[in-house]
Amino acid sequence: VTVPLPYGFWSMLWSKTGYGDSQYNFMCDGNKTLDTLFMETSAIHIWRSYSDFSFDPVINKLYASSWLERDGSVITGGVLCNITIYDEGTEIKFLTTDIPDPAGFFHMNWTGTNLTLGRVYTIVTVISNAANAQFRTPDSFSITGEVQLQETKDTVLTLANVTLPQFINETTNTINLGIQLQELMIKSELGNQTGVINASMSNQTQIINASMDKQLGVIVGVGRTPEEVTAQGGIVGMVQQSLTTFETQSNLTIQKLQLGAEQATEAGQTLSETAQRYSWSAGVAPNPALVNDEITLSVQGPEIYKDPITQVESIVTPLISIFSSDGKVIYDSVPGARVASGLYELVFKADARFTPGQAYTYLVSEALSGGLVSGSGMVESMSMTTIAGLASSAPEAERAAKKAIEGIQALELLMGSTSKDGNSIMNTLNSLQESVDDLPRRIGKSAKMTAISRDIDSIAARLEKILGDEGFDFGELLEQKFTESPTIKEIRKKTEAINTIIQILQMLFEAKFGGLEDPIISTSLAPGSVIFRIAAVNPSSTKRQKAKILNYLPQEIRPKDIMATGGLELAYDTTKSMYYVYNNFVELAPKEVKVFEVEVEDIWFVPQKELDDLKSQSERLVKRLERTAYAQEGRISTSNIIVSLEEIARVQADESISRDQHIGAYRTNLETLTKIKDEIARLEKYLQPQIGTTVPELLEKGKLKLNMPSKTTTWLIIFVILVFIGMMAGVFFFAWQAQVRASKDMLESSKDSAFSDQKQEKKPGT
Repeated sequence: VTVPLPYGFWSMLWSKTGYGDSQYNFMCDGNKTLDTLFMETSAIHIWRSYSDFSFDPVINKLYASSWLERDGSVITGGVLCNITIYDEGTEIKFLTTDIPDPAGFFHMNWTGTNLTLGRVYTIVTVISNAANAQFRTPDSFSITGEVQLQETKDTVLTLANVTLPQFINETTNTINLGIQLQELMIKSELGNQTGVINASMSNQTQIINASMDKQLGVIVGVGRTPEEVTAQGGIVGMVQQSLTTFETQSNLTIQKLQLGAEQATEAGQTLSETAQRYSWSAGVAPNPALVNDEITLSVQGPEIYKDPITQVESIVTPLISIFSSDGKVIYDSVPGARVASGLYELVFKADARFTPGQAYTYLVSEALSGGLVSGSGMVESMSMTTIAGLASSAPEAERAAKKAIEGIQALELLMGSTSKDGNSIMNTLNSLQESVDDLPRRIGKSAKMTAISRDIDSIAARLEKILGDEGFDFGELLEQKFTESPTIKEIRKKTEAINTIIQILQMLFEAKFGGLEDPIISTSLAPGSVIFRIAAVNPSSTKRQKAKILNYLPQEIRPKDIMATGGLELAYDTTKSMYYVYNNFVELAPKEVKVFEVEVEDIWFVPQKELDDLKSQSERLVKRLERTAYAQEGRISTSNIIVSLEEIARVQADESISRDQHIGAYRTNLETLTKIKDEIARLEKYLQPQIGTTVPELLEKGKLKLNMPSKTTTWLIIFVILVFIGMMAGVFFFAWQAQVRASKDMLESSKDSAFSDQKQEKKPGT
């Protein structure tokens, strides 16, 4: 942008929606290009300098990769990266580079390190961007895993290349020698056995022949041949006749037995198929379930299917289908996961596909056995629109309170252990904070409000004891006790105080595990007229420290909105166009906690009158559109506008949400109001081509009916206005010319006065 400006000192203010105002001062004494101007966004972003490490124990080399994140995404604006490595607070290595790759990553390495197995090293990553802003993030790493993995690899290679081949060769030689010895022994024993067997066979043959001769004499009789006995119908004939009769009867019996066996086999197959088909059962838990609950569908049946005909065994897999109350498929033929012998499960979430207050149906089928099981379950909502809404809110609140109690119990166990695990403590604190923050939304108008408030008081007391054991006194934040029948507002205030302490605990442990003892500053919001609660904590147990407090207030805040600064000073940042409170010298004794509360008016709401006016305006507008072709569109738009206005009123009156959510909802409501006003303006344009220029609402509603001016009168008024504007423009033009001449003469005079010596030194004619 090129702008001609008179000579002199200028101050320029740049503004852009979504960014803070930026002021730039410069001297205009010639044609020049101004420096690049950087503007900071007014939105709050989370910046993080992250580093990741890998270690090569073979060459004793450490590799590091670093990058800059904003809101979880990699930012390519980094120009310098420094990594400082500490061993128990002592700096042992400093890595730096100013060459990022195209993706914004910095790569560094450390050859010939002095890193030791079994130690955890802390690091601080500092990344600077083009605006010379620095982002510092602590972290830690260890080389234990890489070194142990390399030692394991070397051991396995030694075993595979040396030990195992040697063992195999020795074993092979031993086996071959044993086989040769066994072969010689077997051949010797076989020779001995062959002689014994031959002798025994000869003796047996003689004995059998003698016995056969005796039996033949008994059967035939003395002095007779077998043929003679047979021809005479003796014993042999009788035996043959008996055998023939027995054979005939046996055949009939066998046929009957065969028929019975076939019938029994067929019945057994049918019974087996029936047993396997009807051996399946299924059920869901919990039933009924709440919206967004995890539901477990358990299926029980045989793990192996045995074909009754072929006797072939196959592994079965039940398929599960779930249908909504209106018959839509939610899950189609999903295989059940085997969790035990004959037990299968499908875990699913009661999301938006399940209609609250309506039953869903499940169907379990198994193709091999033909098994088929069906059933149903219910999903209930937390709202009061369902039949069991009032009853369902209490169990949900009790569940949230129980989860918070379990979180504080886990924290007590971790704090009481001799070896405190930093990751476990931080994870437990995060889970506890989420549970406590969720309590006011879950409670609603429950009959068990008093019991749940007692749980919240118990959590606060336990937190106060944990902090007391560490040497801190947070009684000022937790001094409020619930009344006999606490309100949602009171519960929200207490949970906000608990979350403030949890946030301070997180910062304390981050500093402790990072080896830092600098004072900690924490800012949070309290319910009511909005209170910014700023806590300064000295984590050191031995030394006094000075803390510096600087906290920016929301961009909507003006000095007239501030009710109390809590002992802090108020100032204005022209760069960010935001007010802030500060105190550069806060004295903190060892383990001391100081709390400053900045109270401001709750300006984050849309006046009810503005909502009512917009509602009335839209209702009047839809009546006027009834006489046009846009009547249907007007009714739909007006209905949507009224719903949006009612939602704005409901959200900003909700006391169960936190102050952060309240401010965020206000900003969202402003965007919604802008869209509503744009929609009303769009509908008003529909009236222009239909009925001409719209009559002002005041005239239309008043008793005095005035006629619209004629076309000639209108043009005459426009002409008079244009002539007046032209005359005023001429006056301003001549006045501006006079001012320019005066400024030019004044500049020339100043120039001659400033450079009078040089003018005297010039030669005549030059």
